[in-house]
Amino acid sequence: MADVAAAPAPNATSQAANSTEGDAAAGSARPDNSILVSMDKIPGFYARIGKRMLVGRDDKPACDEVIITGLGMATKTAIGAASLLQRDNSATITKVETSYFSSTRTALKMVPKITIVCTKTPEFAEQIKKDKEAALMEKSPTANAVAA
Repeated sequence: MADVAAAPAPNATSQAANSTEGDAAAGSARPDNSILVSMDKIPGFYARIGKRMLVGRDDKPACDEVIITGLGMATKTAIGAASLLQRDNSATITKVETSYFSSTRTALKMVPKITIVCTKTPEFAEQIKKDKEAALMEKSPTANAVAA
């Protein structure tokens, strides 16, 4: 059993060692449903992005889960964004993982990293449907006249 658990680690290390572009190659392998937060924006900004990912758009399908990641001081922003998604009943925090990150630029410095997986709630589809209906009611002048 221990051999099975230890086997994936060398593959992950060899893939990182074989990467010629370092951090750029790791960034391109990032899944479409992930959000990398910074301290430049407030948590609500990233929560709105997460909500849009859960809803989907014409060119991108809806995601069932969103992965929010923050490095260093941005861990606070990542936690805030995930908390907002959960508070709005858009998603449930299903996994929280903490680790230390070291890039080729900061070889001697380990930076704290948090990864939060937020899964879409069952009620979310109903909530989005109600939001869309309310938006249509506001935009439609005939709907307002009928309501009055």
